[in-house]
Amino acid sequence: LAPGAWACAVCVPYPTQTAADYLLRSDTVVLARENPDRPWTFISIETLKGEAGPIAIDHFVNSSIRRRLASYPERAVVLVRDKETDSGWRSLGFADQAYEQMLRELIREAPRWKDLDGTGRARPNFFASYLGHSNRSVHELAYLEVGRAPYEQIRELDSSWPLEAIRAQLNDTWYLEWRPLAILLLAIHGKQEDHDHIARKFNDRAQSGMTMNLSAWATALIEIRRERAIEEIELKYFGSPGRSR
Repeated sequence: LAPGAWACAVCVPYPTQTAADYLLRSDTVVLARENPDRPWTFISIETLKGEAGPIAIDHFVNSSIRRRLASYPERAVVLVRDKETDSGWRSLGFADQAYEQMLRELIREAPRWKDLDGTGRARPNFFASYLGHSNRSVHELAYLEVGRAPYEQIRELDSSWPLEAIRAQLNDTWYLEWRPLAILLLAIHGKQEDHDHIARKFNDRAQSGMTMNLSAWATALIEIRRERAIEEIELKYFGSPGRSR
């Protein structure tokens, strides 16, 4: 008898490039609102990076953004343009106060990153302090950036993200593909109940053959059980005939 299968949850796919990637490689970054002279298009109201002065931008203002801009006349949308790729303008989202402040600090601090230690650690260190931020856009960008750091650095990061919030994100199906970083942080900062949860999740995958986030669960198991975990992985995967690569 086959057990029932859960329906696929609607979730946000894990992006390969972050808003910070687009912002840092763009030659022009502006705050923009709807152009009163050309409805449904933008005009810049402030330049954060690149040539100063108002720029008429032929980029469509969708209905959702239009309503938000109408409701918050003091706010704007972040738009970037990379002339080298000739990809036109790209929106990095609605700039509420917290998100705009973070992007301003990012633009100011980024030029110093390569000179700080020469190891590439400065960028994840910058974003680590934003993990768990109450602003969703700020937290999501920080999460994506920190999640790309080498594991040895993730283990050393000073994060203020509460353990309860890490657990909550792991239970949020919206972030199904985003779970690896939360899994690793659960192993690093979790308590015994979290360690037991990690062991159960690893065993579930070993029994069912599921591969989603498997490397994160296996790494988390090694974090909490060390040599014992290596033996379990050897027994249940490398030593098990019939396992695929």
